[in-house]
Parts: sequence; structure tokens; C-alpha cells
Amino acid sequence: MGRRKLPPVKLYREERVNEVEREDAFLAAQARAADARERAEGRRAEKQARRAAELRDAAESYVPVIHPEPLRKGSVRKARDPYLPALEAVQERLVVGLGKVTEAEAGVLAGLLRERLDLALSLVYPWYPSPHKESPTRAATGAKPSDWREWDWD
Repeated sequence: MGRRKLPPVKLYREERVNEVEREDAFLAAQARAADARERAEGRRAEKQARRAAELRDAAESYVPVIHPEPLRKGSVRKARDPYLPALEAVQERLVVGLGKVTEAEAGVLAGLLRERLDLALSLVYPWYPSPHKESPTRAATGAKPSDWREWDWD
């Protein structure tokens, strides 16, 4: 069943609304509400920054111990897999230590811990991709796409 769109309901006469909006009490209340919004936004930003610092400090407390194994070059998954269960245990321990942690914060913490593990692995294995290095792009490597129309097909 379709719903009909009803016209807006005017609860007050427009001249009365304009008159009240010019009163000092209304303007003062409007200013107080704006100040309260600004204070709440400031507190919210401060709380988020403090929580982000707590998560960063908790992640920096994790120091992965890497035991080098003979792996072929490029086997990133085989290098990382033995340390993932310990990484999850550390994450659970840190979550308990931090207290009330949301899903988003748990995801951020997992990302920070994974970055620490990847950094440690990149220090042990020279072929392991470093989390701080950018992946080489086509322009950076100097490779250019070839035009198949210019090839010598004979």
C-alpha cells in the first residue's frame, strides 16, 4: 500500500516564530546549545585521540620473536603463518588489559600488531615486504606498456 505524502503541518504562526527568534532568551539558549555541541565535539575528539594513543602503546608493547627458517624467496605466507596464533593470543591479552574494546578498535589493534609482525619478518627475511615501503608502481619501476601494433610479427 502506497503512502500519501502529506503537506507539512504548521504548529505555530510564522509571525510568532519570527518574534520568538528575536527574543534574547531564545538567542541565549541557541548560543548555549552551540557551546554545548562544541564542548561535546572537543571531548569526543580528545577521547578518540587518547584511545588511539592507548591502542598504539599497547601494540608497541608487542615485540615478536622471529626464528629464521630456510624458506624459499617470496613465501610470505609460510613465513607469517607460524606466528599468527601467538599474535592472536597477544591481541586477546591486550584487549583484556585495555578493558572495553569495540570491534573497530579491535580491528585497529589487530592491524597494528600485524604491522609489527610484518616489520620484524622484513628485518629477518630480506625478501619479505616491509609494511613501511610503498609497493613499486609501474612508473617507479620504469616499465612501460608495449604497443602490440608496433611488434614485428614475422
